[in-house]
Amino acid sequence: MSERLFCGVKVWIDKHFIQGTKGAGELLTNLEKSSIQTIIEQLPVKNGIFWTRKSSNSKEPCHQETQHDHLIVKIDLDNFIEKVSSEKLCDLISFVKWSKQSAQVTQMTLVVPGFKSFQKSVKNVETQEFVKPSKKSKINKWQLNNALLSLELVENCCIRSYDSSDELKDLILSYTKSVAEYLSKIGGADNLMFCDKSIEKSQAKVSKDGQGLINLWKDILESFPLV
Repeated sequence: MSERLFCGVKVWIDKHFIQGTKGAGELLTNLEKSSIQTIIEQLPVKNGIFWTRKSSNSKEPCHQETQHDHLIVKIDLDNFIEKVSSEKLCDLISFVKWSKQSAQVTQMTLVVPGFKSFQKSVKNVETQEFVKPSKKSKINKWQLNNALLSLELVENCCIRSYDSSDELKDLILSYTKSVAEYLSKIGGADNLMFCDKSIEKSQAKVSKDGQGLINLWKDILESFPLV
């Protein structure tokens, strides 16, 4: 990845994440290799990760640093499964709400190590049967799917998983790359250029409010024979 891509992006990682996560050292090494500035300290949300970035837009005063609207929080598999049960789902949703408020974001990802493998084991189990990930908790397929939908649709919180240090590294780097590319993507959305390559004269300019679409459609239709 280009070092220039991550210019102005900072990754903030809670110290508990580093202390209690297998593969955290390898993650930090890869962040350093990619010239990504990383700050490790006690964050408002335990085991949390968030990003700040500076705008590359020279029109903004002093290239002001802003926090990206997303938070990652790692939670252990047993703890997550225990909270997913119908009786405790409200507690999990309350935790997500509190985490977003504490980090001042509206989007969140719960990272659950080993969840992908666990989810596969539940898929082949009938709704009435139970899988016991630990002695303290049990969950069925319906409860799991209901919890995942509730988190995503109600709280804008998705679930991600990793099973190795490499997968953890790739996960955090992919989020960091997305943050780095965010401004360029929204900046390029102001005006989209569509060009029908079959007609040299066709270069219809379409703005965000849809102006110019009629000309574009006309050029496309006229490129077909007998039109």
